[in-house]
Amino acid sequence: DLPIEFWKGVAEEWGQSINAVYLPVPGISCGSGRPHQPQVHMTTFLDSAILPVSLLINPIILYAPVEELGAEIISAVRSAVDRWPVVEITIANVELARMIQAEFPALKTSASTLLDIFDPQQLNYLPAFDTLVPSTRITRNLNALQKLKSGFKGKIRMMVNEGCLPSCPFRVQHFYEMSRPEIRYPQSLCRSVLDRISWLRLTGSWILPQHLHLFEGVYDELKLAGRVALADPIRYEKVLSHYITRESLLPNEIGAGPAGLALPMPIEDDFYQYTLTCDKNCAQCTVCRDYWTSHRQ
Repeated sequence: DLPIEFWKGVAEEWGQSINAVYLPVPGISCGSGRPHQPQVHMTTFLDSAILPVSLLINPIILYAPVEELGAEIISAVRSAVDRWPVVEITIANVELARMIQAEFPALKTSASTLLDIFDPQQLNYLPAFDTLVPSTRITRNLNALQKLKSGFKGKIRMMVNEGCLPSCPFRVQHFYEMSRPEIRYPQSLCRSVLDRISWLRLTGSWILPQHLHLFEGVYDELKLAGRVALADPIRYEKVLSHYITRESLLPNEIGAGPAGLALPMPIEDDFYQYTLTCDKNCAQCTVCRDYWTSHRQ
């Protein structure tokens, strides 16, 4: 929810590289799947049509069957599409995706990372999404990403700066709480674990700009997250520009949130590349914990 001057500057400098800015669909009772967003500047930005817009409807759990919520959601999407430059909608429910595709055939659809797609077998259950954001459990698994890329007919969009832990057991409850309007500032439920086992932060689902070359061939587009962490416009533009130009950033600079690294720890290429191909048997391996011990400041 940044002033229109910020978005004008972004569009002028980086507009050629930006597919869309994503934000919640306003006016639906099921929520967007994200905490309430300030809206001081949002309508001004949307009415300006400076950049294309991707709408977000991805609560991890709908509070009622799609059939009961469909009319309200379709109405809200239609109002947005009629008024603003909407090019896409991101969805975390398969039946809702089918409904929206039937009502808005010209609107592109993106399978949210919250659909938790990590195996090509899962693609059999999906409608024909234009774009897929893989599950964060395989962000650091090149073999799994390659298999998913080869099986999916649309574009793969990698979320690069989100620090969620792979296969986090708190994930469903966390995203459910984030979708509840009465919980204004949801807490990170993994915080107590990370306080006790801090090296797990090194396993998070983040990709630094300087390591994007390691993912060549498995993605088509990149996605920046971090609505809270990147609320500072100076930091936002720095992170955006570095991912576009692939200039180096430290993991504490990318806006990865509470599961990311708060320390300015250098991430060496050899170490990061190892984590993309290891067997993920962290219970037996000490590579990440040893790296944490030797590099923390």
